[in-house]
Amino acid sequence: MVYKVKEADSFSNNGCEIGELNNFMGDFPTHFPKAKFKLSYNEKSLLLRFDLQDNFVIANSENHFDNVWEDSCVELFFTPSTNNEDGYFNLEINCCGKVYFQHQKSKRNQVKRMDINDIDKLNVKSSFSGSIKEEIVKPTNWFIECEIPFDILAKYSRIELPSIGVEWRANLYKCADASSHPHWLTWNKIDFPEPNFHLPEFFGELHFE
Repeated sequence: MVYKVKEADSFSNNGCEIGELNNFMGDFPTHFPKAKFKLSYNEKSLLLRFDLQDNFVIANSENHFDNVWEDSCVELFFTPSTNNEDGYFNLEINCCGKVYFQHQKSKRNQVKRMDINDIDKLNVKSSFSGSIKEEIVKPTNWFIECEIPFDILAKYSRIELPSIGVEWRANLYKCADASSHPHWLTWNKIDFPEPNFHLPEFFGELHFE
């Protein structure tokens, strides 16, 4: 799939394309949240926003780099160029704003974890804070906003700075591995027999405009 990333001043810019996570991995989920996202960029950063209509919301993680993928979690995996040989970043954020962010050549290969001071510069905003130890079963809307400075990315990998005509590779995900209704949703379809988001060969295309 192709997502057109527009230049914008804010996360809420109405001119941005709305992407949806309509694909899944594993068995068809018993709970299929509605997950939408927007990507935009400015001179300094990539801007990411997720909006969720969800149930069974949980967040056991209490710190950055805990197992946030086990919580109600959204994720952006991306290669900041068209060359998969450059490796990829995996950015994972639970519904309370706890972050797991690193770069790797391939899954668990040449891993570079983000410095905690760089995590603080992502300016993450979330619907919840702290943790959610008891699942919120009822329908719940939540959001995540995150600003990803390009100068931070450049510390960990070669990047091609966004401008008109530049392309990156990426996929976006929603999961909740340890919830009562686990699910693994994707934007670009992944043809693999079991849930596994670390497959850059199935990344879609980000076209900067």
